[in-house]
Amino acid sequence: MTIKKNLDIIVYEKIKDSLIGGEYLPGVKISVDELAAKYGVSRTPVIQATKLLAKERILDVKCNGSISVPQYNDKQIRDICTARMLVERFAVMEICDKKDREAVQVLRELALFGSNTYQQGDYLTFCKEDLHFHKAMVSMTGNECLCDVFNTVQGRLLAVMNLALCSQPRLVKSACIEHLELSERLGKFDKAGAVSLVERHIFCLRGRLLELD
Repeated sequence: MTIKKNLDIIVYEKIKDSLIGGEYLPGVKISVDELAAKYGVSRTPVIQATKLLAKERILDVKCNGSISVPQYNDKQIRDICTARMLVERFAVMEICDKKDREAVQVLRELALFGSNTYQQGDYLTFCKEDLHFHKAMVSMTGNECLCDVFNTVQGRLLAVMNLALCSQPRLVKSACIEHLELSERLGKFDKAGAVSLVERHIFCLRGRLLELD
């Protein structure tokens, strides 16, 4: 049972990495059989993995079993980015209000690691770390309901968001710099500055996503 569960998670991570790397574009249909052949497993762990991805809104799984990468129109992209901005604004305000030095240290280390991957030209790893940085920031609130909301918000835009980052090195550089700057502002518990930076960070990404449409 444990082996089966671990295999589900392994396939889940592999599919997610492929999405982050831009292998599957928004709107593309994905075949369970092709994924099973690609990863050398049976259909069962693939089906379970896609169910997990659908729960996070990373994939769209229909009742008839068809699987695809979600595709969003301009309004949906704006709405999702607005939801993300509201959640992250709350997160940085909580960190500042609580003067949570442990959270600041974790985010600083993540920002530095992301900066190192960028300096090495490893944009794919940076894109994964970008997701980790923002997820960690929200998790620092300790609010499980908020974390669940954020996971679905982030999941909705995972493929297209990372396509924007991987295809535009300048955007990767900006994200890297802003992560470092945000960790510095949080270190000073500069709530106004941190909120302003989060808003600018997400507004910039929203603009790039709309350009891709």
